[in-house]
This record gives sequence, structure tokens and C-alpha cells, in this order.
Amino acid sequence: QEFDFLAGQFINVFQTGVELKQGERPQMRSYSISSSPFDKAGFEITVKRKGSFSIYLESLKISDQVKITGPLGIHFTISEKTTQDVVMIAGGVGVTPFKSMSAAACAFGKKSWVFYSTKKKEDLVFIDFFEKLAFKNKDNFFFEYTLTQPPQRWNGRAGRFTIDEINSTVG
Repeated sequence: QEFDFLAGQFINVFQTGVELKQGERPQMRSYSISSSPFDKAGFEITVKRKGSFSIYLESLKISDQVKITGPLGIHFTISEKTTQDVVMIAGGVGVTPFKSMSAAACAFGKKSWVFYSTKKKEDLVFIDFFEKLAFKNKDNFFFEYTLTQPPQRWNGRAGRFTIDEINSTVG
């Protein structure tokens, strides 16, 4: 069954198969859809391993089912109706929706930028994806990332992005 969504939308995932006490409600978390809306084989979410809900999700097996609602969110999306260039600024796992959104922006021929910052190198996600997307879309997609707590032998960018740096890059 197809699951249609716009780049930038999210879903709610509900815990199922867990015995609840009287008056208890199942746990629920919201997750950005990180896959491209053009991939009709399904969809992906990205989960940071932190807390009981991510442990629950990791424990699921292929045949297990969960309840989801969505897709949700209509104001923070990219579609063929997007008329302006797109600048995305993220810290940590906040970059998750930008994976889907940057792929859509490129597919629709929109100029876009992703500025991404994390504390440590091990916190970085999707770097290969963004770098390949930038290579394939040299005129339309631009990607920069930085670490605020880089390791000793870090050759990449360090520190935070400033508004002046972003403005001069975007033009």
C-alpha cells in the first residue's frame, strides 16, 4: 500500500502490544519522515537512541505492527508548489526532515542550502547523503556542516554558523 506524503511532513508512532495499567495510554512519539516522497517502496523515519520509546522501536521485529497516524504537518513542506529558494538550518537530529526536503527541492529544481551543526563528529547523520546530493546538484544544492566541539585532529569547519556567514553564502 502506498503512503503518500510531502517532504517535511511527520508521523505519530504509537506503542502497541504492551500491557497497560488502568487509565494508562500508549506512548506516542512524533518522527519526521526522512525518506524522499518519490520513493514509493515505503518511508523512513530516523530515531535517536535515547529513552524508552527508541528502545521499544529497536525491539520490534519485521512482522511486528505499530499504529501510526499521518502524514501530518502542511506548513513546513516542499512540493512542486514551492516558489522560493529554500534555506534550512539544523542542529543535531533536527536535520532529519531536511533529508527529505533537500531531495524534493532538487527534484523540483529549487535552489536550496542546508547548514548543519552538531556538537561532536559521532552526532553527525546523513553526511554522505547530503554530500552526494550536493555533488549531483552542483548548481542548486549547497551543504555545509560544522562541529561545535570538534576532536583534536578535525580538518572540517568548527564553531557555529553566524547570520553573516549564512547571508554571504546564500547571497
